[in-house]
Amino acid sequence: MNVFALVLFCVSLYLRMKNYRAPLVGFHLKIPFVFSVVGWILMAISASLGGKLVYEHRMGVNEPRP
Repeated sequence: MNVFALVLFCVSLYLRMKNYRAPLVGFHLKIPFVFSVVGWILMAISASLGGKLVYEHRMGVNEPRP
C-alpha cells in the first residue's frame, strides 16, 4: 500500500510541476489534489494496519523474560 501511495504522490508532483504543463491539470489543480488525498488515505490505512500488527498481534516485539 505504501508503494502505491508513493506512486500516487509522484504522479501528483508530476502534475503540479509547471515545467511539464500536463494537459489534464489545467489551472485549478483539482486532479493532483485528488491524487494527494487518495495517497494520504492509503498511507493512513497502511499505518493503521501496521499498528495493529505491532500492538494487537505483538509482531516484532521482544517480551521481557520473567
